[in-house]
Amino acid sequence: MTDLERFKSVALCRALALDTETTGFGHKAEMLSCAFVGLDELEKPELMFEILVQPEVATEWYYAQKVNHISPEDVKDCKTLHTYGGSISNLVKDSPLLAWNMKFDRPFFKGYTDTASDHICLMRAYTEFKGRKKVTNIKTAAEELGIAFDTDSAHDAVYDATVLMQIAVKLSSLLEDS
Repeated sequence: MTDLERFKSVALCRALALDTETTGFGHKAEMLSCAFVGLDELEKPELMFEILVQPEVATEWYYAQKVNHISPEDVKDCKTLHTYGGSISNLVKDSPLLAWNMKFDRPFFKGYTDTASDHICLMRAYTEFKGRKKVTNIKTAAEELGIAFDTDSAHDAVYDATVLMQIAVKLSSLLEDS
């Protein structure tokens, strides 16, 4: 099944949108922050969990810091991801998880999200919905759906996960109408 087909079966009231900010790309990158956003009773995005984490190996991330504005000083007294593993596993248990780029984000959780009922890449679902071959970035998707996107706030895990949940709500509505 494609991500779009799996997304169509998601009960958004149980879903969690997630986002990470990291030290960079590739197999050596580490998580710096993550956020999980659900929906409240009025179907408005609601922050469920947010953490800053200290990388286990990296001590500097000059280029990533220019994007996500998280410095080594910001995380020097934070705990490592392992400390939060149980909390993350409990939070996501039996919930479908949505990420803009699940292939990128999921490995950073080191198995702590395996208790989720599904891991859906909303970028791929949205791209398929639009009938495109090239993936769409989150800013373009948000703007196409009439969601305000503040470029200055982007690359903050809470902001990005909140926008992601807004995209999920709009996409779900469009799918119901079609």
